[in-house]
Amino acid sequence: MKLLNCSSLICMVAFLFVQTAISQQFTPQGEGFTVWLNGKPSPQSQTVESAVGKITIKLYLVSGPSGTHGISINQYPIATEDAQAIENRLNAGVESMLKGQNAKKLTEKVVYLNENKGKEVTFSSAKGYGKIKVFLIKYNLYQVISIGDNKYVNSPAMTKFFNSFKLAGESMGEKWSTFTSTAAKFSILFPTKPQITTTKLDIPNENLYQNTFSIRSQTEEYGVVVTDLNKYLLGLSKAEAIGLFLDDLGDKTERKPIVLDGENGFETLSKKENQKTKLRILIKNGKVYEIFFYGSDEKVNSPEVKAFFDSFKFINSTPAKGGKN
Repeated sequence: MKLLNCSSLICMVAFLFVQTAISQQFTPQGEGFTVWLNGKPSPQSQTVESAVGKITIKLYLVSGPSGTHGISINQYPIATEDAQAIENRLNAGVESMLKGQNAKKLTEKVVYLNENKGKEVTFSSAKGYGKIKVFLIKYNLYQVISIGDNKYVNSPAMTKFFNSFKLAGESMGEKWSTFTSTAAKFSILFPTKPQITTTKLDIPNENLYQNTFSIRSQTEEYGVVVTDLNKYLLGLSKAEAIGLFLDDLGDKTERKPIVLDGENGFETLSKKENQKTKLRILIKNGKVYEIFFYGSDEKVNSPEVKAFFDSFKFINSTPAKGGKN
């Protein structure tokens, strides 16, 4: 059967009859998600006009005699983090799907993907029964859908399919990549290549450096600051040394202990006006590592920022001489 027509906001799922195979994890490069599909998908892509500009629609569908399941992505030209705009796009996506399928909505509930609000809707039509989950992540409207008979949509395989959909790697439609500093002995995910600055510390008789790796815009900043410990700090315990850094942050800073690769540290959260700074402080390899994000109250708790912090890893390497990276 042919692909159904697309509306200006969402492309309808079609019954593409292909051979169903065993369940397998599917993580398409550059799409920002991973999912378990019950077979190999048939990718399709097209561009449609909308009120906000051209939308690229990508489909990854698996179909068989009993039904179809898979992922549809609408890639908008303009991202939004406005709560009402997100609600409008989610509603429009659901309504367009129902109209395209000539379907009747049976149930609707709010669901979440990490901290991202979405909708789960079940529906019925002359073609059968269906279930869809819709999430808007910046530029991408993700639609996780299954259509068939009731037994197919509610089968253990489809339950696994819906539960397996996760954001992965290139989060929020942005192409994140791993940045590694062999000199500073760490790696972390950044959305773009960071700016690197190296400063020699003004400490007599000590050849010490501070390296900053950061990405900055007018409203937010991601970064890692790596500072060589001086002889005095090296003589302290790690807890005592971290305590000195925490004292500089002031008493109004929220803080909690963390452990990374067996190293004890602290995570702090401070607020100034409508902006927050989240910071993790750890000591390893004779260096202090400060992983930080500065931005809005809403953004600091986003999956994007969580993924940034959680991607930080220590690596074992020999540092370049003179603080180079």
